[in-house]
Amino acid sequence: MHDTSLKKSRPFHITALLLIAASLFLAYSNAFHGEFVFDDHSHITIPAYVKITDLSPQSLYKAATGDRSPNRWLPKLTFALNYYFGGLDVRGYHLVNIIIHVVNAGLLYALTIATLNMPALREKRHKQAIPVALATALLWALHPVQTNAVTYITQRMTSLAALFFLASLLFYIVARTRAASGAGRVLFYSACVISGLMAMVSKESSVVLPAVIFGYEYFFIAAPGKINIKKTSALLAGFAVFLVGAGWFYYGQDPFSALLEKYDPWYFTLTERLLTETRVLFFYISLLLLPLPSRLNLDHDFRLSTGLLTPPQTLLSIIALVGLVWLCVLLFRRHRLLSFAIFWYLINLVIESSVIPLALVYEYRLYLPSTFVVLAAVACLYQQFGQREKLLTGGLVVTALALMLFTWQRNKVWETEVSLWRDVVKKSPQRAKGYVHLGNSLYRQSGNETLEEQEKLYLKALELDPNVVNGFAELGLIYRRHKRLAEAVSVLRQAKARPNNDPSYVHNAMALIYKDMHNYKEALNEARMAILYKPDQWEAYETIGIIYEEMGQHQEALAMLTIALKNGPENASICNNMGKTSFSLGLTDDAISYFEKAISADPGHAESHYNLGIAYHQKGFPQKAREEIKKGMDLMNR
Repeated sequence: MHDTSLKKSRPFHITALLLIAASLFLAYSNAFHGEFVFDDHSHITIPAYVKITDLSPQSLYKAATGDRSPNRWLPKLTFALNYYFGGLDVRGYHLVNIIIHVVNAGLLYALTIATLNMPALREKRHKQAIPVALATALLWALHPVQTNAVTYITQRMTSLAALFFLASLLFYIVARTRAASGAGRVLFYSACVISGLMAMVSKESSVVLPAVIFGYEYFFIAAPGKINIKKTSALLAGFAVFLVGAGWFYYGQDPFSALLEKYDPWYFTLTERLLTETRVLFFYISLLLLPLPSRLNLDHDFRLSTGLLTPPQTLLSIIALVGLVWLCVLLFRRHRLLSFAIFWYLINLVIESSVIPLALVYEYRLYLPSTFVVLAAVACLYQQFGQREKLLTGGLVVTALALMLFTWQRNKVWETEVSLWRDVVKKSPQRAKGYVHLGNSLYRQSGNETLEEQEKLYLKALELDPNVVNGFAELGLIYRRHKRLAEAVSVLRQAKARPNNDPSYVHNAMALIYKDMHNYKEALNEARMAILYKPDQWEAYETIGIIYEEMGQHQEALAMLTIALKNGPENASICNNMGKTSFSLGLTDDAISYFEKAISADPGHAESHYNLGIAYHQKGFPQKAREEIKKGMDLMNR
């Protein structure tokens, strides 16, 4: 299929984009019902600021700025809009993520065609630009490693940043090569800047965009002989100043000291992270080349590099990385696209795979860096085998179908929290974190039905790592559910002494145990300590409300539970307790409303059904009362 004018090729572009969209919706068709998992709770299901009920500027501003990552306000705003239009119906969140992924595939398709028609590639200009673009977009978008940025709802931060990053680059290309008038160039340059800013407020790693645009200009647009050394030096210096400014923005006036302080909670040093990340860069490449579902994992157990030869692959990776940079230079004249793909891959990983103290490995970090890698690989295939078009097309179709199948299989793992964390524990059996999260997800899914399994999981986690985050606290809560209160107190005292435990969480857990022991004075002290550590700790307000309710102080209980409901999720626990307190105050209609909200949030919440039945009986609805009481009893006896 040969390049023609834009007008003649438009039907091919439309067909290609429709094929991309259809393929992606098919590959992700089993992802729509996947549960909220992991950080989805801290970013979406729990925060009160996400749960907007109107589109006023005040609500939107609060949604955009009200969490621990205030710099990523754009994706948080989209989470709030998702909630406004569909509540916590997970399908709406998945739909938006998939649409963003489809748009990104379309942008990559357009970037591929634009790049293959750059002056620097004129001698090797592809006569089959549309097939190359289609194959690139499909293979990249269908690749199962992308599920970590698409099916994992919170990582809309990654995919949305990529959308504006790619759009910014595309607008720049159009401004430089296609805009016929001065007004047109101003328009597209403005769009480039605005898109770039949107990328940066979606995810901090987008800060490399100016360097990428400069690199694209150098590689593809400006003739090598016309590169102005002074201008180039000035641009590089400007970018260095920009990075320093970004460092001050994110870390304060002394960014290096602030950076080192952030390493304190981690199990690795700055040097160890830098050494390890050289191996991670090549591990990511291996995932691109061999993306079997058995190799994909939310939480990889990646061995730390503590020296050049521990493990020996560290030194080899450093040598290979130097070789990769040198290869980028060597390939510049003869294989410009491949050279740029190396530059693109490394520059887009420089933030998350260098000095910033983050987790060592996450697959979603490959989302943007992999785009031009796939483009260069497909372009090379067409250069080498373009004359054997049927064979090449057949091979690419088979590859795309295999990737689609792998993506579909990987999405099955993301169906529930339990299935996801069982997968993590299976693939990373020495990672304590997986056992803690599996225990938590089992409790959310089945309550007390799996107490023994939960206890074993937390004990295993503490055996692997006594400092695993909140490990002792979770074990203490397990003992509480077993009514082993003395053991629970003992374990939680250990939790207080552990550096990686959330003190607010630990104090609230201790408050619940003292409440069960009817030591209300100590229980209130512990819950208030939890709020002292974290003023918006809605669980602690709920705990205080429950304590006051048991003490017969119903007005005080209602006041605390109202704060909990305002700051936390409209979940079954809070709504049920609000209903109980309202019933105690004689507010039966309010009680019924809260019990109904509790059941709406969790239809399997036995106590809410039972309490609703009692409230119906009080209102004189005997038939409804019998039905709800029976539902509650049946759920309790399961």
